[in-house]
Amino acid sequence: MPSRLPALALAIPGMVVALGSAGLGLMTLAGVNPFWSEQPVNISEAAALRDSATVLRLIQRGEDLAPAHRVRAGVLFDRAVTLTPVEAAVAARRAEVVDAILSSRRLEATDWQRAFCVAAAAPDEDIREVVNAHRPADATDADCAGYTRPW
Repeated sequence: MPSRLPALALAIPGMVVALGSAGLGLMTLAGVNPFWSEQPVNISEAAALRDSATVLRLIQRGEDLAPAHRVRAGVLFDRAVTLTPVEAAVAARRAEVVDAILSSRRLEATDWQRAFCVAAAAPDEDIREVVNAHRPADATDADCAGYTRPW
């Protein structure tokens, strides 16, 4: 009677892979990502993380762009900061994220002036050009004399 040991030795790795795949499939069906965890981010953190896709998704969900949100320590700076989405995108020096935010809605003159002052405080010419491209027709020159960067 031939030994079944070699056949069993060949079958065990395949069974382990099949059971593992089934377990991963069940985890996915249950809503648990078996490969990585997704931490929820607010719109300012998404802008700080240079994630324009998440920024646009949050805007489409109706996220308000005016209020400042907490950005965790280690995302932009060693300490946590509270920034508006535009401020976070400027601090991250991402002109394309600034453009995505400013393009998402019709800007009021006061919103544009605030964005202008944020961009004027940054050393990035590309960001200033993006902000200037979104200047509303009724916007007057921004007075940034009293503006201080929040970071």
